[in-house]
Amino acid sequence: MLNARQDAEEAETIARAGIAGAITIATSMAGRGTDISLDETAKAARGLHVIIAGHHDASRVDRQIAGRSARQGDPGSVEFVVSEDDPMLGELDGWQRYLGKLPARLKRAQQRREARHALERARLLEADWREDEQLGFSGKAE
Repeated sequence: MLNARQDAEEAETIARAGIAGAITIATSMAGRGTDISLDETAKAARGLHVIIAGHHDASRVDRQIAGRSARQGDPGSVEFVVSEDDPMLGELDGWQRYLGKLPARLKRAQQRREARHALERARLLEADWREDEQLGFSGKAE
């Protein structure tokens, strides 16, 4: 199990992850920037296969996780496991939850969530600027 602790035990787990037949479970943060070296048997068996259990709030995270496979010329593949019960679908209104194939609906829901989060970040930044302006009369903002 990888969970981004970045200690000796996790380094050993990463080293074993490239051995043919190994199954390694990782959180969405684990393994970023890490190359898993494959043994020859694993390479011959089409390399590292990454299974992503559901979409994350940001497609960037999905791409980073998918990027764990097929690195540095090694073979590899990626598979998403999705569900009609995915909470991400809550981003879609009424009938939109059921229109189209599940992967397309999840992608649309993820795009809406990303847009909502971007708007929230912009509003927060604007509030910070406004606060700085209002506190400017006192000298230096905290």
